[in-house]
Amino acid sequence: MTENTQTVFAFNDATIRTALIDKEPWFVANDVCYALGLSITYGARKHVEKLLDTEKRLITMGELDPEFKPCASHGGVRAHTKFTIVNESGLYKLIMRSDKKEALEFQHWIASEVLPSIRKTGKYALADHGRTEMPLPADFAAAFAKITELLAQSNESLQATNREVALQRKEIADLNELLAVAAEQMKPEEFITARGALAQGLTPKLSSSEIGKRMNAFCHRHGLGMGTIPSRSYGHITTYPASAFRRCFEA
Repeated sequence: MTENTQTVFAFNDATIRTALIDKEPWFVANDVCYALGLSITYGARKHVEKLLDTEKRLITMGELDPEFKPCASHGGVRAHTKFTIVNESGLYKLIMRSDKKEALEFQHWIASEVLPSIRKTGKYALADHGRTEMPLPADFAAAFAKITELLAQSNESLQATNREVALQRKEIADLNELLAVAAEQMKPEEFITARGALAQGLTPKLSSSEIGKRMNAFCHRHGLGMGTIPSRSYGHITTYPASAFRRCFEA
């Protein structure tokens, strides 16, 4: 069963709602962004969209606070109203995005007061997750180093995925090229008359009867098929493979 315990902390004029979910501390993204001076005109979505999927999740008010009961003072918030929450890794990334002087103070407050309190009262222990205890960043530089490490791990995984995608794209491009060649080869041969070939510049400037005579001989010699089309004047006119004209007159 999922354990979910909400705790509320005050930072200056901001209220930071936190929840201990499956023994992991999570923070309401809107509250964190407000405390850091990050714009929340359209909510915290634009600030959390680049976080990893493992660093954020949606939670309803009812899940955040199982004892929540809607009232007028809640401004229309219902039990099914959803919030974005971030874990410890996502929290530090949001801190790094703030250029406000309060960011360092907020980071120190999180590290020295909030997380120790959650871990103590919520019985949160890294050992429960197969990890050794690691000291929290004590200053901005330490937080930056930790986030850089996390980003490096994410980038390594992303680069491996990009290499695989590039290989798949090359394979698809090669297949498309083969399909194009095959489609070209499967096209039915176009047949045209001697006069049509002359008009298209496929033959020297000879009479259509001379062109027809040479094409008849060439097609018979190379075993090429010929066709006919009806004609009011001649009954029918012989047609020849379009590709054979240049071969005939270049030979």
